[in-house]
Amino acid sequence: MSEQNQSQISSAAERVGIAQAALSAYEAIDQSDLPSEKKRELLRAVFSFRRAFDDNETPDSYPVLGRYGIKAGKQSDHFSGLAGSFAAVVYEITGLATADTQLKALWYLAFPYAVLLGAGIGAEVYADLRLELTDATVFQAVLDSPYSIYVRDSEEEMRAADIPSPVIEWYLPYLFFKNQKDARGVSREEKRFQQWLNAGRFAEVFTGTEKLLDSFPDDDGILICNIAARITLHSVAEESERHALLKETLSLIESALERGSDKKLFLLYYAGLTHLGLGSRDAALCNFIACTELNPNFNPALTMIRAMESGGQ
Repeated sequence: MSEQNQSQISSAAERVGIAQAALSAYEAIDQSDLPSEKKRELLRAVFSFRRAFDDNETPDSYPVLGRYGIKAGKQSDHFSGLAGSFAAVVYEITGLATADTQLKALWYLAFPYAVLLGAGIGAEVYADLRLELTDATVFQAVLDSPYSIYVRDSEEEMRAADIPSPVIEWYLPYLFFKNQKDARGVSREEKRFQQWLNAGRFAEVFTGTEKLLDSFPDDDGILICNIAARITLHSVAEESERHALLKETLSLIESALERGSDKKLFLLYYAGLTHLGLGSRDAALCNFIACTELNPNFNPALTMIRAMESGGQ
């Protein structure tokens, strides 16, 4: 593997929570009822995997490793002795009584990076591991994780990025899960973004929806989440960045309206907020009034109209 490819994999791996996956595994192994020697074997394997992404990582950072005599070794020792068996290591860890759903979700995210690094996986145990982690409860925990926004959103996108087929096949069931829509046409991922908006996690919503719109540019539910995050983020940006962000947001809204989006009410409302951010009070008021023409009981627009008419905006 070239140094550039190693760097790219390491960077991507950190975004999907390799460090947290390792830490959770250390705790689950230590708290299990396995014999000490077996714990040492599993801890050494996980630490070897973790260190493959950061050669400066040392056992000193984790007291549990020191208790079991785990040494750093050399970079050439990464995955030493694990050929054909790293899937077995993860399968054993995720099967421990001390392994909760969060740990399983972290390892669902992390395991493909072992494949990318060229670690042996063992076909039979790989199938067992995949079956164990291909579970709706695990997938929901993956979706709720802050690391989930860094998983690519479609098979086409992964193939365009030359991601190896085993990794694509691993993630496909999760992609189907998160993109599946309910009777109202709302995907699980859109619901998650709505929850994050309510929790004030605007930067994460912006990052995740920007990426998702690359794969699904006409998904208006995701677009609305993206716009809502943009409207909030503009208040913390530098002045020049703020203006550019709002102009870009307005362009997104206008494009969606032109193609006949079924989210017209919300798009008009966010257009009003965007115009306010740009200092265009009259245009904003027109948008809010247009909202009430579509829905006379749309309280967000009514509230803005009252505030503007009373001089509050």
